[in-house]
Amino acid sequence: MIEVNKVETVSELEKVTNCPWCKSANLKYLVDSQDLLLAVSEQVFQYCKCNDCGSLFQSLRPKDSFIGKYYSSSYQPHVKQNNNKKSMNSKINTFLGNGRATFVENVYKSKKLGKFLDFGCGAGTYLKKMQKKGWQVTGVDFSDQLLHGLRKDGFVVYNVNDKEWLQQNAGGFDLIRMNHVIEHLYNPVDHLRTLSGLLTEGGVLHIACPNSDSVFFKVFGNSWFPLDAPRHIQLPPSGVVISCLEQMGLNSPQVYFDSDPKDVLRSLGYWLSKRFSFSSTEIINWPGRMGLGCLLLWPMAFLSSIFKSSDRYDLFLHKGIKK
Repeated sequence: MIEVNKVETVSELEKVTNCPWCKSANLKYLVDSQDLLLAVSEQVFQYCKCNDCGSLFQSLRPKDSFIGKYYSSSYQPHVKQNNNKKSMNSKINTFLGNGRATFVENVYKSKKLGKFLDFGCGAGTYLKKMQKKGWQVTGVDFSDQLLHGLRKDGFVVYNVNDKEWLQQNAGGFDLIRMNHVIEHLYNPVDHLRTLSGLLTEGGVLHIACPNSDSVFFKVFGNSWFPLDAPRHIQLPPSGVVISCLEQMGLNSPQVYFDSDPKDVLRSLGYWLSKRFSFSSTEIINWPGRMGLGCLLLWPMAFLSSIFKSSDRYDLFLHKGIKK
């Protein structure tokens, strides 16, 4: 059972009147949403869409200094994973070819071993994986508790707010990973500028993000699982991120639209929880328990990926050397 500490306040919110990506004030209100994943509070947050670049973002959101309250110890990326036990959804993905994992692995294999940065390393699962493959790994996150545990395990990790990590790694990285991190950032363009500047010649930046152009967002609205208010501050379409990074000197974009149906099942769960009044906080675990549900939803998720309208995308851009 997920345990949370309720935050009884609505006073720490701020209004955003310009798109965080293109700074346009030409906005369209879309939906209100609440914290369905962890139910930390009953506050209502508002999402708008930029009519100029198409980005989705919170126009009524917690202040930056307050957002940490919405990441409890039960937040899944901050929980150490049992890698020896595969969920039902993982088994189905393996059976169906595991397209996303294969695509990512092939891009990573194309790089010679070197320095790897996991920006948003969480509990360190991927740091351990890449270290075993022979990479020299570094992690960055905002949770001092997580970072303390990783340091005890011998990893080199830094708090994102500590500028020491930039000074200590001025030599750059050959591969930088932002796995479902960019949507959590208040100033995404500034972070991308920093990270693109840390890439070595021929280096690769890997970004995974929810796809705000998803057909399932249109179907489920504020029950769409990847909305994840208020932790997901903004959700840019892949084209917006590519354009931004190309202006920073990166090139040769590769995009993969994920056919995994797990978030479709979770969105359905949120929709059902509102209509039948049951708790939404355990729905994140449904894909691990409802293999048949994932299997039945997979054809829709696969078709959505073909039309670039699935729930998630992976994006790779290169520095200096055009592919």
